[in-house]
Amino acid sequence: MAQLAMARLAGLPGSRKPLRVTFDPGLNILWGMNGAGKTTLLKILHSALTTDTAPLLRLAFSSALIDIAHHGSLTTRELQRSGRSQEVLDLDDSSDLSSYRDIELARLSILEATQALHWVQRGPSEIRSEALIPHRYLPVSRIFDFRNRFGRRTGRGAIGEVLDEVEYDRVFAEQIQSLWSEYHANALHQTRMAQQEAVNQILGSLLSGDDFLEDHDMDLVPGDDARRLVTDFVRSNSGLRRHVSPKRILSEYETNPLLNRVVRTITSVQQRIEQSLAPENRFQHALNSLLSRKHVDISGPRRLVVRSEANEEIPIASLSSGEKQLMRILLETLVADNTPVLVDEPEISLHVDWQARLLEAMTFINPDAQVIVATHSPEIVGNGHGGRLIEV
Repeated sequence: MAQLAMARLAGLPGSRKPLRVTFDPGLNILWGMNGAGKTTLLKILHSALTTDTAPLLRLAFSSALIDIAHHGSLTTRELQRSGRSQEVLDLDDSSDLSSYRDIELARLSILEATQALHWVQRGPSEIRSEALIPHRYLPVSRIFDFRNRFGRRTGRGAIGEVLDEVEYDRVFAEQIQSLWSEYHANALHQTRMAQQEAVNQILGSLLSGDDFLEDHDMDLVPGDDARRLVTDFVRSNSGLRRHVSPKRILSEYETNPLLNRVVRTITSVQQRIEQSLAPENRFQHALNSLLSRKHVDISGPRRLVVRSEANEEIPIASLSSGEKQLMRILLETLVADNTPVLVDEPEISLHVDWQARLLEAMTFINPDAQVIVATHSPEIVGNGHGGRLIEV
């Protein structure tokens, strides 16, 4: 998959020289004073990966060049601000947009500016110039975006605020469940495919005895491993549970070449299945190691459940703001697979102990993801866990 290799920004406020940053394929920590350009950099990286330039219209910079590594080659996406796109910066908070005509003119101005601001791609690559490159992006507005987008603006003071909070909590819980359901459904599909592959291999071997003669002298799978893996494989396959006895297979496989081959096929496939399920188990372990007096249960069908010490279900919408932030960051890291994860100020709402352990949890859950965080937190910087510290 594609990863970010280098970024070069020119025209940042207060900076005479262009900002040039190189990224490691693993963990990268952007560190610097307020106004140094960390958030601008993350927004530009996100824009380069999506080719959507609308979020850049209000940012102050003159040009950006992003190198993206993909299958051993580099693709460059470059952007130059034109005079037309620069005009949108004049639409500040003091602009008079009191009439419908003023609002419509502003909308047209933004539309024209967006069309004038576009990424140009060069370099040999399989990536299409307009293609969205998979990644996860969590801006500082990750909490407020929900409220602005889904909150009910009732205009009734405190009552309206309560409705906003209720709606935000509901939408947050729905998004968490949607992320988990999508990831779990994909993992379940991979499991079913592997199980079907094993059944096909076994049936093929049963219909052609040559395979058993070739493998007759191969080492046996150790008894404890065979017992666990074969039992788990049969139990997880509803079609086999009614017709296959793991106990019978295991009692005879040491002396029966046919059953020996069956057991080795099952154990090989089951080990692959366990490997594919390992990330979600790491997610559960990491989150539970951080939560206090609560734990996450992922055993249910396509649903993530939070439980109390008494094993009672706690609605995700009822979690604290810090718990919501933690769950969102770790879940986004899980579903990222081996693509970039961009997080601006991951310390928001997190206790200092969680800040100190956050990056370790992220890289534990998904060691294949490229993680790029921008932070002011000494706890996060001081516990970088071998990541590349980039001073901006």
